[in-house]
Amino acid sequence: SMFHGANATIHQGYSEAINTLATNATEHHTLVANVVQTNTTLLDQVKALQTQLTALTAAGNNRGNNGGDSGRNDRGTRRINNDESYCHTHGLTRNPAHTSPSCTRKSSNHKDTTTLHNQLG
Repeated sequence: SMFHGANATIHQGYSEAINTLATNATEHHTLVANVVQTNTTLLDQVKALQTQLTALTAAGNNRGNNGGDSGRNDRGTRRINNDESYCHTHGLTRNPAHTSPSCTRKSSNHKDTTTLHNQLG
């Protein structure tokens, strides 16, 4: 009969729609599961980095703190009174090889005879 054929067509349409919904739901579930797994992995990595940061911060806070050190780590390498490390163009250089006579980037009014204690204006 005509109604029987129409019912079969409608039934077939419903079956296809239900199968499509089921497939989409399964794919969505898989996608959500993957996102959850990725987030879990990232959270574990963040926790590990936080642990490392805490340890490094604690180690940094314990450095140079003996005897009231201000945290500077110059260990006696300052050369404030070292005439050998002064350049007329660049001033105190902290580099024994960079002096007024050895400067390779001299200003137009550079004087090779300048020292820290005799800056020659």
